Amino acid sequence: MFGTIRRHQTWLWVIIIALTVISFVIFGPTNTRVGDALSRSQGQFGTINGKQITQDQYINASREAALRYLVMNGQWPDSDPNSRRTFNEAKEVYQRLFLISKEEELGVQPSTEAVARYAHEMLGKEASLDAFVEKTLRPRGLSAADFERFVRHELGIQQLVGVAGLSGKLVTPQEAEELYRREHQDLSASMVYFSGSNYMASVMVNSNAISQFYSNQLANYRIPPRVQVDYVKFNLTNFMTQVQSKMTNLTQEVEAVYKQYGTNAALGAKSPEEAKTKIKEQLLRQGASTEARRSAIDFAQALDKLETKNLSTFEKLAKEKGLKVATSAPFDQRNPPENMEVSESFVRSAFGLNKEEPFAGPVQGNDGWYVMALKQTLPDEIPSLQSIEAKVTADYRFYQGYLKAQQAGRAFANALTNTNGLAAGKTFAAIAAEAKVKPETLPPFSLSTRNLPEEIESKINLARLKDIAFRLPEGKSSPFVPTQDGGLVLYVQAHLPLDEAKVKKELPEFQAYVRQMRQNDAFNQWFSKQLDRDPAFKQTLIQAAEGPQQLKKGAAPRSARS
Repeated sequence: MFGTIRRHQTWLWVIIIALTVISFVIFGPTNTRVGDALSRSQGQFGTINGKQITQDQYINASREAALRYLVMNGQWPDSDPNSRRTFNEAKEVYQRLFLISKEEELGVQPSTEAVARYAHEMLGKEASLDAFVEKTLRPRGLSAADFERFVRHELGIQQLVGVAGLSGKLVTPQEAEELYRREHQDLSASMVYFSGSNYMASVMVNSNAISQFYSNQLANYRIPPRVQVDYVKFNLTNFMTQVQSKMTNLTQEVEAVYKQYGTNAALGAKSPEEAKTKIKEQLLRQGASTEARRSAIDFAQALDKLETKNLSTFEKLAKEKGLKVATSAPFDQRNPPENMEVSESFVRSAFGLNKEEPFAGPVQGNDGWYVMALKQTLPDEIPSLQSIEAKVTADYRFYQGYLKAQQAGRAFANALTNTNGLAAGKTFAAIAAEAKVKPETLPPFSLSTRNLPEEIESKINLARLKDIAFRLPEGKSSPFVPTQDGGLVLYVQAHLPLDEAKVKKELPEFQAYVRQMRQNDAFNQWFSKQLDRDPAFKQTLIQAAEGPQQLKKGAAPRSARS
């Protein structure tokens, strides 16, 4: 459905990627403490050019952020496991609010015809706006007006980019060719990797050494503060039968979705039958999530009405309603509780609980919705050596093996560069054989290479490997390069000739790409200058980028709710 936009408008999203980490806002009373009144959020959204950001503005920008993720990825953020690492709601929303304000300030107003064309391009020639609203937007609490506003602002941002980044389009064919050759010329190289695990067997262990190592590493064995919660889980599977019985026209709905979107409606589907099966599962899961959330909200609202709010009243109310209460394992802020498929929002909510506000939810997990109550908080502690002696011993062995690996690696690097090494005419392979180490021949790679085999990238980051390799002349070796579990020595054999036919074929597209990147850079510079003119907002955006804990220290928003 959104393939055309992703294919032709990549340049716009590349611009924003330097400024944005996307996130997702769940509409309705979720990811927030039970009973938190909307009025408490008023005035807590910061300012742009001295004007207060209203709650409605923030909510609208949140909806646009979710739509943007859908357009670019073909699925909502909460359906995409990758969004957990990259999705920062506050940063995305504030950046969008700022760009919208610049559209208004500069009088950028896309025409109704342009908005309609762009919406049609987004959805695809055969897609129906009404069906998109009914099947995709409405179940998420969004409307056609939200989509129209999103499209209008996207076009406005494109116009801003086009004007502010105009100077970046000036790239000559000669300059583009020079850049292409530099970025696409492969080199051949070998490396010798020294892994600490290969030296662990020779490490001698005694009680004094272990005790000393433990004392020196106390900070690393510290267990951070943890919380433990009781919770009621509204599992999606418990609502599947109910939803399926209500969806009397499920087969027709599946066929309608497939007819409209084809296999694009089900990522990874290899046949119409598989696509339809996945569509059916998605529809049922979506309906079950809606029902589970509704039940969770009912329970959360009942909790909010309790005069006394504590663990006992939570458990009592759950029992009265026939709900099962479970207890999480203690967990810290970096790691979700064991054996629970929950998101970072669950962890954040749990660590926001206290005696005055002991309840939180509903909070969405991978397989249901949760309402929780604080059970206990556990302070940080340092376990005794006796309780973790096996782990300390293993760590000691690894550390000593790591030191031995580095010692061997530095000795090999010296052997390559001394007067009896490469300078004397010996080959890299011969010197490696004398040192009784085994070289590993790397696949040819260039500055434009995006990945190498996993067995190589597991040893050294590709960007770091490129940085080392392309600084070396032909026939030269690197110094010893430390890594997490040892280190390596790299040897560059030769820079390989380019395929001239391939250069000629790919150069026009590469020149267009360079222009886009230059335009991106010019726009980002303009964006930064605009931020500098509004220090208060710039600070808010910086806090948003740093994460939820930083936002709480400033005048940052609570999760927007409609």
